[in-house]
Amino acid sequence: MADEQKTTVIIAVDGSEHSKSAIACYVNRIHRPGNHVVLSHVIELPDVSHARESHMSPALLRELWEEEMGKSTEIEKKYQEWMKGHGVADVKIRLEGGLKAGQVICRVADEEHACMIVTGTRGLGTIRRTILGSVSDYLIHHSNCPVVVCRHSTD
Repeated sequence: MADEQKTTVIIAVDGSEHSKSAIACYVNRIHRPGNHVVLSHVIELPDVSHARESHMSPALLRELWEEEMGKSTEIEKKYQEWMKGHGVADVKIRLEGGLKAGQVICRVADEEHACMIVTGTRGLGTIRRTILGSVSDYLIHHSNCPVVVCRHSTD
């Protein structure tokens, strides 16, 4: 019998309750033994093209980045431990920075040869989503693989 190729699933996480719901949705409804899970956390960086106008020094940006990295690392370790405790053994974390989370998650999915992206939703209405933008909406329209959007139980 030929070696079975692992199924890679990206789960977009950001430390919110909506991320926890997406992870729980994946574990309870989608996960199959042998799946390889990649938790993709994107720290959205400020647009430094206008740094002079906003008075952000490189030292301040570095300090903010390091603070966010510390918070993010702790959050992701908790997710990873929770998933392993629920029978998901093959978990990897991709922590990256970028201007737009949706673009970074799509790139990670391509690099990891993912067959699916799982994400949560903030439950924004149509008008707010149009004004503020939505990572899940971006993923649905730009991903090269299927996207599963898991609603938070209070949405």
